[in-house]
Amino acid sequence: MFRALLQRPSLVVALTVVGVLTVAVLRGDLRLREVDAAPRSTNAADAPPVVVRAEKAPPRAKAVVVRGRVFDPRGLLVVGASLGNGADVVRTDSEGAFAIDVPPGGVRDLLVRADGLA
Repeated sequence: MFRALLQRPSLVVALTVVGVLTVAVLRGDLRLREVDAAPRSTNAADAPPVVVRAEKAPPRAKAVVVRGRVFDPRGLLVVGASLGNGADVVRTDSEGAFAIDVPPGGVRDLLVRADGLA
């Protein structure tokens, strides 16, 4: 008989839940109370007013400007390489330098592409 119960896990879970709730009620951790059977009014005119206070919105985080230089494996500056963060693409200048805006919480990786580099 016990093996038949184990083959039905939903029955085991249901009996466990009933047991836990019974213990909680008997210990006083979960109190049962009577529900008022009188119907409540659903008329909006009878409902108390709801006050909503507008709060100042938190300031938006500014985009972070990531600056750097691109070097090839030999340590030489890469001129004209394109860098992308998924939203924007920029190119390095004549000194291999770049600056790209990265939104807060945005992509942290930059994809660098240049002719002759794999």
